[in-house]
Amino acid sequence: MTASLWFASTRPKTLPAAVVPVLLGSASAWYHGEFLWWVAFVACVCSLLIQIITNFVNQVFDFRKGADTEARVGPMNPVAIGLISDRFMLRVAMALTLLTFCLGLLLVWRGGIPILAIGIVSLVCAYLYTAGPAPLAYKGLGDVFVFIFFGIVAVCGTHYAHTLTLSWDVLWLSFAPGAISCNILTVNNIRDAETDVLANKRTIPVRFGVDFGKALYGVMMLLAFAVPFGLALWGMHPIVCLVWGLAPNARALYQQVHTLQGPSLNPVLADTGKLLAQYGIVLTILIVVAGWMR
Repeated sequence: MTASLWFASTRPKTLPAAVVPVLLGSASAWYHGEFLWWVAFVACVCSLLIQIITNFVNQVFDFRKGADTEARVGPMNPVAIGLISDRFMLRVAMALTLLTFCLGLLLVWRGGIPILAIGIVSLVCAYLYTAGPAPLAYKGLGDVFVFIFFGIVAVCGTHYAHTLTLSWDVLWLSFAPGAISCNILTVNNIRDAETDVLANKRTIPVRFGVDFGKALYGVMMLLAFAVPFGLALWGMHPIVCLVWGLAPNARALYQQVHTLQGPSLNPVLADTGKLLAQYGIVLTILIVVAGWMR
């Protein structure tokens, strides 16, 4: 077991889903006049750890439930091909859970009971996503989980930890990373639809068809790019709408989702993660600039 194998097991192409909401929540706090660098740092580390825990648990239980085998068309699952034992990866996930909880106490010291509740629920759902008697991912609720926790909860929770307040514009902002993060999962589920049927993993493309999944990808992308206009209507400087410079990239990805299938979707999944990172960085900078221009 090498460091590179464990790094690959974190599924690094999905990690922007953990970082971007913290960036945006922190930028929103800056815009509202209350930013603490240590809150941004601790929140980012905790969010990354929760994403990694989710990925580790996902690999363990997808293997145990038969959704991931040696025939997997997606990125390698080292548990499924015997490079890491499922028990050992689960122990590592539990150790990271304890570490995350301890680090999160710093945020609880700042934000109190609301942050404690967010942390506990997030850690529990990291396991319930694929583990337990009714795993969310196997019931078609994975997209709901991602939108809520990697959008609304992460952005609003980060903003609250900085400012101890919330507002409607922060909630609207949270829809952007939630929507694009959902698209990372949607590409994954479209690609794996055939094998998920065999494992009784009832994702949205399995329940409603691959074409529905492709349409959902487009709707979520439109929602993400509607967010800056909503922010401008709420009174933020219209400069935030410059994030629309990334719209051609989003359109190209949408077209690829409609034309490619199977393993050829792997680069689309990676590029959707890259788009999320680009969108998050650009919008973060624009929100900070908007704060200076008030």
